[in-house]
Amino acid sequence: MVALACAAVVIGCEQPSNLPELGEVTGVVTLDGRPLASADVMFFPNYAAKRSQAITDENGRYELLYQRDIVKGAVVGHHTVAINKVVEDPRMGHRQILSDRYWKDSTIRREVKAGKNVINLALTSDPSLDSE
Repeated sequence: MVALACAAVVIGCEQPSNLPELGEVTGVVTLDGRPLASADVMFFPNYAAKRSQAITDENGRYELLYQRDIVKGAVVGHHTVAINKVVEDPRMGHRQILSDRYWKDSTIRREVKAGKNVINLALTSDPSLDSE
């Protein structure tokens, strides 16, 4: 019984050794210059690898997680970045407040390098002001 408990603890704490090279990624998401809270941030590698994701805090800050919310980071390389923010609307239920240009039609591209990366994402309500 003790051996099983010890094995469970060891297995639960181990990180997989077959992970790709990862870089730590943090940053701030803003919309029209203000922090965007409770937004989904996803980094999709430009080749067949698992995405990384995060949810912004009340200050718009995020830290990407790669695997089962236990491994920090994103695969090293180029990524397409998607940001989604849904709010409750009494008339329509859930309503997306960001344009598709930031979510399903995203053209935001960023590179993750080995080590620590700070990738801030400045979004606008007016597409003519986009700097992406």
